[in-house]
Amino acid sequence: MNTREILLIGLAGMTWIALAMPLVSRSEAADVVAINVLAVPDASMRDRARELNEQLNRYRPQPFAFDETHTAHISLLHRFVATKDLPKIVAAVEGVSARHRLAGAKLETAGLEHSPWGKAEMVSIEIEKTPELAALQADLVAALRPFAAPSGGPDAFVTSPGPAEIDAKTIEYVQTFEQKQTSERFKPHITAGEINSANKDKLPPSPETTFTIETLAIYQLGNLGTARRQLWRATPAR
Repeated sequence: MNTREILLIGLAGMTWIALAMPLVSRSEAADVVAINVLAVPDASMRDRARELNEQLNRYRPQPFAFDETHTAHISLLHRFVATKDLPKIVAAVEGVSARHRLAGAKLETAGLEHSPWGKAEMVSIEIEKTPELAALQADLVAALRPFAAPSGGPDAFVTSPGPAEIDAKTIEYVQTFEQKQTSERFKPHITAGEINSANKDKLPPSPETTFTIETLAIYQLGNLGTARRQLWRATPAR
């Protein structure tokens, strides 16, 4: 049984399929879900993101660590969507994936970037924006625009056991992603964690490197734009 079939069975019963870890979501049968259509980098780049996350932890306790339920990724599109539309969304993304053949594409890093996030700085590995990556994002935006929900709340996200930490900034980021993070404003990156503003210049320069993309996937979002629960994953063409 493939991932799409599992998703469809779960939706028919209005329950989420947990993937190995005890995730909890206040949206077990929510009308709206926050999704991230993303590119999964190869193992070497996932290791680099994990190493950077560990470095950042020396300066500030991190809100997340890369593990089975936090996936290093390049976000292409955040969107609130109706839960009932997920099968149609999967089909639409499958069509885009088939046209673009993302698996195996080579990308280059361009150092580290910092951006304000609350009282801290979000640290990311900057990725070179290629015409192919920009075209893929534009196609995804067009394909999923008909399914856009106007808004969503904390129930649309998935969290770890314990107090939910879906803040207003996370919700706003998803709401405005198309307006602020696509087209000429698209800045491909892999978020690695947070650092105090006073320490942001202490990190060593990140070496430029080339890596490949494994596949395209859809995840349910957690706080800070983390990719928490896989809903669908493209099978690379053989």
